[in-house]
Amino acid sequence: MKEQNTESICYFLCLILLAACQARGVIPLRSSVDEDSNTLSPIEEELNEPSSGVSSEDTSESDELFSTDILVELHNGISIEMSWIPGGEDPLERYELSGDFYMMKTELTQGQYQSLMGELWKEEKYSFYSIGTNYPVYHVSWYMAADFANQLTEYYNRMYGTTWQNCYSCQGSGTVDVQCVISNHPYRCSGFRLPTEAEWEYAARSGTTADIWTGKGEALGGDVTSLWDCSVPSEIMDGAENPLLSEYSWHCQEGNNQEVALKKANGFDLYDMHGNEWEWVNDWDSCSYPSSDWNPFCGIEGEAKLRKGGDWNDVPFNQRLSPRYAKPPEDRYGSIGFRLMRMDLD
Repeated sequence: MKEQNTESICYFLCLILLAACQARGVIPLRSSVDEDSNTLSPIEEELNEPSSGVSSEDTSESDELFSTDILVELHNGISIEMSWIPGGEDPLERYELSGDFYMMKTELTQGQYQSLMGELWKEEKYSFYSIGTNYPVYHVSWYMAADFANQLTEYYNRMYGTTWQNCYSCQGSGTVDVQCVISNHPYRCSGFRLPTEAEWEYAARSGTTADIWTGKGEALGGDVTSLWDCSVPSEIMDGAENPLLSEYSWHCQEGNNQEVALKKANGFDLYDMHGNEWEWVNDWDSCSYPSSDWNPFCGIEGEAKLRKGGDWNDVPFNQRLSPRYAKPPEDRYGSIGFRLMRMDLD
């Protein structure tokens, strides 16, 4: 009898926890979907151990910590997976991010983009690099990236009954001539959006004070040995194994961009933070970096939007986290893509 009572109590506790998660939006209630529809099941999530500032060899200090990753199902088997990243102090102690957030594990792929926007990214372009479902999307302006973020937020709200905010106000949505402005402050917007430069770098560092994360050595990473020369392999000098940069980054490639997630992930399980495609971030180029020591963001309009991370054809120098480059928000390049994030405000 005592064992039955214990089982009943555990059962009801599980129900209470499930209801709490659903109310919080972590596990949305499943929608009724027409059997003939291409719409797949709502978000699924799994518990993973965060690895912020933790060596890949020793995670004993974080065994008790768990995070909820997000999987957003789109159409025809296409989905978007995001890693949960705890807020905190920049490893170089320059600023602090007050909130936790989710970030896409990969650069947005052509399949993910086309699931909501069709082949818009190909319009008015006549030369292309690699094409395929799992290749990163490119030829997308900053405005087009912001427009996609709104479309994903609205799709999510329709599918899962949430009321998340659009982070941008766009005119000409769904066209290559779309223009967008930030309509909700990034750190207070509940919908999907581009990361700020501070969030992007914090996520890319995943605890390292060096320019490339490896999870090894005193700094959990290192700088590269060859900054400008593509004729010799560049090593990451982490003081431990000194691996090749090519284990983490597509760079110095004379051909095309590559499928996502083929290189090693960093400590937050993020792929291609170095190389493959440059990535748009939310900030204008008109501020020093960081612009403040608390939730930095440059919202002062300038001439260009920042991009980070380097591309497949770039030298090792640009694969590092510190370089800052910018392009006008209406420009579309074969070397620039993006990844989205969302604040954990629930």
